[in-house]
Amino acid sequence: MKIKTNWNKLSSPYICGLLATNPSQYSCTLHNSGFKIADFNFTYHSFKVNDLKLPIEAMIGMGFRGYSVTIPFKEEAIKFLDAINVDASEIGAVNTIINNGEQLFGFNTDWLGIKNSLLEIKPNYSNSSALILGAGGAARAAIYALKKMNVANITITNRTIRRAKDVSQIFNVDYIDASKLSPNNIRGFDLIVNATPQLKIPYFPYKGLNEKHVIYEMITADTELTTIGNQLGAAVIPGIRMLLHQGFEQFQLFTEKSPPKKEMTKSLISFFEENNNTGK
Repeated sequence: MKIKTNWNKLSSPYICGLLATNPSQYSCTLHNSGFKIADFNFTYHSFKVNDLKLPIEAMIGMGFRGYSVTIPFKEEAIKFLDAINVDASEIGAVNTIINNGEQLFGFNTDWLGIKNSLLEIKPNYSNSSALILGAGGAARAAIYALKKMNVANITITNRTIRRAKDVSQIFNVDYIDASKLSPNNIRGFDLIVNATPQLKIPYFPYKGLNEKHVIYEMITADTELTTIGNQLGAAVIPGIRMLLHQGFEQFQLFTEKSPPKKEMTKSLISFFEENNNTGK
């Protein structure tokens, strides 16, 4: 979906931001470093919100350029927009809102963040089987990405079985009751994706993990899944890689220009390591 922007109707500098109940500074670091390096007249802020209606409906009047939208708002945000692109429509969730000066448009760059960060580990997943933990907007994006990558078998689970079943029917994938998960059936999956906001998932049998798994985490912090995966020698993709790659796509939507990827990567990873005590 291509949109034509009337830049004269937007504020200067062009304001973008993150809508979240508990916003971090990762997206701010990523985008502001890109704006600075490219010498673009943009700025990015974190907004702590509990209600989406006011900040989204204010976008036109305030002249804000764009928002990143995070859990738990990705599905709800759609109802406040004038149009959404094909990917967002099929996923049923948006993580990016663009104001062209007259209307609000929704996009989903999460699935591209998932796809591109998975490809950093290996080039082909077509013979793989995947287990998705969670059934919200992030899980929908994960399923969409994996189907685009021709993953052979996809199964979804969730603490509420009804939600897992509903999502499985929408995307034509398998589902499993969380109470039926065991170390044995966990070993049958090649890829484990955490699409929940939980640092430790109470229903997940961590004893089933081994060095053959690819573990994909969407949370930008160390979790039980990443910690155990690293201890066992599994291929672990931390949430910061997804944030990075989906952020490149958002930068392009915000500015209509290519992102300075190398410099943005350096800024984000440095900030992440400093704040997680993982710097060398």
